[in-house]
Amino acid sequence: PPSASWHSSRIPPATRWRCSSQRCSRHRSEILRSQSTLPQDDKAVTWYGKIVESFPQASQAAKAAGAKRRLESVGKTIALSGTTLDGKAASLDLLRGRTVLIHYWATWCEPCKQDLVTLKQVQAKFAKQGLTVLGINLDSDRAAAITYLQDNPLPWPHLYEPGGLDSRLATELGILTLPTMILLDKDGKVINRNIHAAELDEELGKRLR
Repeated sequence: PPSASWHSSRIPPATRWRCSSQRCSRHRSEILRSQSTLPQDDKAVTWYGKIVESFPQASQAAKAAGAKRRLESVGKTIALSGTTLDGKAASLDLLRGRTVLIHYWATWCEPCKQDLVTLKQVQAKFAKQGLTVLGINLDSDRAAAITYLQDNPLPWPHLYEPGGLDSRLATELGILTLPTMILLDKDGKVINRNIHAAELDEELGKRLR
């Protein structure tokens, strides 16, 4: 399956980055030293910020900026818009007033497909209380996503743009791994930037009464 090109065995999973230049290696060592006393999330934010600051023209700088934005998103609104697989416009602005669960997925990702089963149950249970699911499909092949959804219909929209994990939809919030889910409240503010399928029933049960 496709994967992001970020990697370092010495760097926490949330802060993966690869660069082969001598200058990048020097800055990477400096950043790692500066992170040594920080909590994990703070390390990630620092790491991504340094990448953007030190290598603004690097191909992955936009992804790093998006990842930093996602890590700092709790309590804030985020922007997300595009075209669905069936050619319709969709955006978070149009869903304001509803609790929104954003699900980044792809057909090559088996855990993603397992999540879809859970999400279908959760959507059916909480739709009347105001829950909307918004899928972000990150397949490189649009036809693969369309075929999968024809065989496994899902009652919510799925944004799509070519490029997979390197697409604009993945880059804007620095999506590196799948599945990734983000939960927003009715005001469009992020409640949880990395919620898991097993947590949804309890979390939504508390918020949607």
